[in-house]
Amino acid sequence: MGEKSATVLVVEDNSFSWEFFKAVLSGLGIMSEVAKDGLEAISMLEKKTFGLVFMDCQMPNMDGYEATKKIRAMGNTFYSIPIIGISATVTDEIRVRCFRSGMNDVLEKPVEIGFLKDMIDKYLPSQENGRLNQKVTDFDWEFNFDDAVSLLCKEMKISIGEATNLLKDFFYISKKLLLKIETASLSGNQADVAKYAHQIKGMASMMRLRKIQTIADKLEKGGNQMTWELNQLKKALFADGIGEVEGFSM
Repeated sequence: MGEKSATVLVVEDNSFSWEFFKAVLSGLGIMSEVAKDGLEAISMLEKKTFGLVFMDCQMPNMDGYEATKKIRAMGNTFYSIPIIGISATVTDEIRVRCFRSGMNDVLEKPVEIGFLKDMIDKYLPSQENGRLNQKVTDFDWEFNFDDAVSLLCKEMKISIGEATNLLKDFFYISKKLLLKIETASLSGNQADVAKYAHQIKGMASMMRLRKIQTIADKLEKGGNQMTWELNQLKKALFADGIGEVEGFSM
């Protein structure tokens, strides 16, 4: 590996997550590329210089822990490239496992924009991208789609097209997950309800959709008001104006 590069490698198998990372990094003036598992990440690192790696801990084929061990074992300057783990939960046990594998740090999913910027500032200190400390504003479900796009552009420093695509992807994926939640709920399968609700919750957090995140969190935890919460989630995802955006209807 040669001189330190501003290019960031995002190792992530979830398409929404990698689009989120790429959008945020693009807004900060940082180039990025994506590897969909540990094996692909190693292959890309052998061919190109990257200044920082965001490594999902759980992936098919080769997970982030094993990939990081192999990267460190490659020797030379592969010892020093910063690798930040990404985990659905960050307990003391997970943190220790990340560090033992050779990771420099770890972030918890859903990744907060502010924490992501902090990691970039910490591990790519030489990059001058005009980043500002911004107060994060949360969306409500009763929002105008164009206003939501504008707010994402402002907070994430991304283009209108990138913000629009992220929001479209969020609603499209979430509506499909909602159908799965309804099916699981009717059959009494709380485990699947929790699994799909957790996915919506994570994506909603990334998009600053706090009320959707809150409802999904309650669905994930279960309780006596699941029918009401499911109806509230449906109202949020099919709110007036959202379904009119091209690609949202199902």
